Amino acid sequence: MATPRLHRLSWLLYDFANNSFSVMIVTFVYPVYFKGVVCAGLGNLGDLLWGLNGSLSLIVVAFLSPVLGAAADLSGKKKMLLVASALLCIFLTAQLAWVGLGMVFWGMAIFIAANIVYQTSQVFYNAFLPDLASPGETGRLSGYGWASAYLGGITVLLLAIPLLQNGSAEKARLVFLLTALFYLCFSLPAFFFLPSAGQPATGLHWRSFLSAGLRQVRSTLSRLEQYRQISRFLLAYFVYMEGVSTIVYYSSIYAQDTLGFTMGELVYLYLVLQTIGVVGAVGFGLLSDRIGPRSTLILILILW
Repeated sequence: MATPRLHRLSWLLYDFANNSFSVMIVTFVYPVYFKGVVCAGLGNLGDLLWGLNGSLSLIVVAFLSPVLGAAADLSGKKKMLLVASALLCIFLTAQLAWVGLGMVFWGMAIFIAANIVYQTSQVFYNAFLPDLASPGETGRLSGYGWASAYLGGITVLLLAIPLLQNGSAEKARLVFLLTALFYLCFSLPAFFFLPSAGQPATGLHWRSFLSAGLRQVRSTLSRLEQYRQISRFLLAYFVYMEGVSTIVYYSSIYAQDTLGFTMGELVYLYLVLQTIGVVGAVGFGLLSDRIGPRSTLILILILW
């Protein structure tokens, strides 16, 4: 039987694993590859299409996440949903390796689908936090999770250096396979050792969990006036995350096109950023338990 310590370790390793997708596909390699190879010859239209990739996928996620989150709670199937969404994201990430010159439709379609399932997998992953940490430990464990994610980003970047040094398109495609393999290997402990929820009190059958989740969201929205603080937080979260997402999605394209970074230089830039992230994640996680999540969040947004 898995121990609570093993539960936490496997949860942290999943963050270590899946940040490879965030770093290599969302932030660094695939944006540059998409504009430079998939959209070769399209000029600034490539920038527009890349922004469309992010916007379309995040709009879908904005509608799906509340429904899937409620459904996971009602059905008691959050581990099954985490495993399914992670495996689908891994599969789609590997499919990016055959997207080549001029394959704009497939380059967009596969990325959008992969990003949707990646973002929704985060819903199920985050839902494990209250099961693994007491209220007084939540900030600390969450910080360790972020630190683990940044360490995963550092590791996959180091592994990818031989493939990225000369900026070859063919080798960049191998990075997508490397990312999928990395994601899979380090997710396995979570697949096997994260605790499975018991049978939900509702007795909901898994085939109807989506419709039940939708009903739950409708019920919550009808009572939103009773939870004004939560409503304000969600609105603020939506606004500031749009700004953060814009920076994340365009950082590598901006660094290469405007600042003149080569692929090799971008690797070292992101290694530095991921290293800073490790320190910041642990520090702000500990600070959150000391001064509270609200004050910590405000400080982080000011720094951003």
